[in-house]
Amino acid sequence: MTWEFKYIMNGMAVQDQTNKADGKHSGSIRQFIADSSKWYVHYYSSAKPTTVLSVWEGNKKEGKIVLYKKQKAPNGIDGFYKLSFYDINNDSYKWIGEWVDTKETISFPTWKIDCKKRKNTQKLSDEEQIKAAAKAFSASYLKKDYEALTKAYTNNGKIFPTNAPIIEGYEAIKKRWSGSSGYTPIEHEIIPEEIVILGDTAHDYGIYKGKNKNDDGTEISYKGKYVVIWKKRNNEWKMYLDIWNRIKD
Repeated sequence: MTWEFKYIMNGMAVQDQTNKADGKHSGSIRQFIADSSKWYVHYYSSAKPTTVLSVWEGNKKEGKIVLYKKQKAPNGIDGFYKLSFYDINNDSYKWIGEWVDTKETISFPTWKIDCKKRKNTQKLSDEEQIKAAAKAFSASYLKKDYEALTKAYTNNGKIFPTNAPIIEGYEAIKKRWSGSSGYTPIEHEIIPEEIVILGDTAHDYGIYKGKNKNDDGTEISYKGKYVVIWKKRNNEWKMYLDIWNRIKD
């Protein structure tokens, strides 16, 4: 079988699907809740549709990612179904599913899977890579990860904020993004309308929109337009010129 996934919800969740040789398939939405640092997994399957999605809860435990779902044994004993992901690296991981009692002294494994990254998987097109980079930028902005935001630009990148001079270079761009105060971003989305690839250079324009929560609790939505010139550096698309300005309601 093959397992495929993509990031959704501005990078705070993973949607996956499993395709099997017999034509059956299944999938899940795995959502990360930042306040509790836990994952909640909603599982679904073509073999047995359900109107109520199961919920898994877990966290990192002894070097493993461990998820639990309450489930009684056939004889009525209270316990959990437990998923453990371990030996995780860039090329593979191991995955075991088992039923355990509440004290985890009894275990009934039901599967053990070794997952390896396929070397012949189709690579994203340049346009898909740019769209993915834009989504990653929004996710970093919402997390206030200013290091990641700044690394989205080339070393000689330049930004053109509304009503401000041109800002150039790593430290200056990082200072500009980290200098915002008085609000917390709660929504942000970049919507490309056209992406044109010209070798290792590309241009992209479209709309961005979002919502901020001010320190006084009020929320303000906004919308704007942008143009970005991209440069491909070491097989990775980064922003070289980034200009944006707001659209009045």
